[in-house]
Parts: sequence; structure tokens; C-alpha cells
Amino acid sequence: MVGGKSSRGWWSAKRSGSTGKTDESFSGLFTQTPNAPAAIVLVHGVGVHPDHGVIGALRVSLADAGYTTLSIQMPVQKADAGVNDYYPAVFPEAVERNPRRGPGGWRQKGIRRTVLLSHSMGSWMSNVYYEGNFRRAVLPRGSAWV
Repeated sequence: MVGGKSSRGWWSAKRSGSTGKTDESFSGLFTQTPNAPAAIVLVHGVGVHPDHGVIGALRVSLADAGYTTLSIQMPVQKADAGVNDYYPAVFPEAVERNPRRGPGGWRQKGIRRTVLLSHSMGSWMSNVYYEGNFRRAVLPRGSAWV
């Protein structure tokens, strides 16, 4: 790993959002790496969790390569859910889960660049967030949206 010892753990957030709920709560896997060149926010696909498959492998590999990572738990539906069970049903909740400032604030942690890396339905959910919030999005100048 580049940059020293990382700290790994669960991240929880509570946020009052536009979905009509007064106290939304969700979790993610957060790995902070000292002197990271960027924070990478990972958004998983349909029906899984923040450590599943390709997102889980990327989360670990990127942290080992010296990046700070945050893999967010996105809303999931029943096991046999189809696209219509997700869109538009849970998209407002998904939009509220985008970490505008990251755990404790990216800037306060010395992170100047953020990369949003999403997969499958997570990409669609992330795109909906950026369509409605482009001017106040988490990605500062010099960042990426993949």
C-alpha cells in the first residue's frame, strides 16, 4: 500500500432528505488511507451490497493502492425485483445517499480530488443525482465521474 496504514470500517449517515422521510439512515464501507491522492466513491449495482463482486474487489484493491474509498449501500428491493421496482420507486432515496462531503468532509481530511465509480444500476442512480445537482455535486474541479 502507498501512503501508510489505512483505517477501514463502516460509515453510517443520517440525513433529512427530500424523499419525505425525516431521518434517513444508510451505511457504507469507508477506508481512509493517509496521503491518498483522491477519494473514490463506489456505487454498486442492482440488488447487492457495497462489498459485492467487482465493487468489493475494486474497493479493496484501490485502498491497497493508496486511495481512500467509500462504498455506499444503495437501496435494494426484493430478490426478484425488476427495473420497474427500482425506477422510479427508490431513485429519490438513492439520490439522497450521494455523499456530498464524504465522511467528516473530504476537504477536512486533506482530499482534494474525488472519483465517482459506479456499476450497473448504481451508474443510473448516480447519473440521476448529477442531473439534478450538477452545480453542488461532490466532484470538485480536477475530479472524475466514471
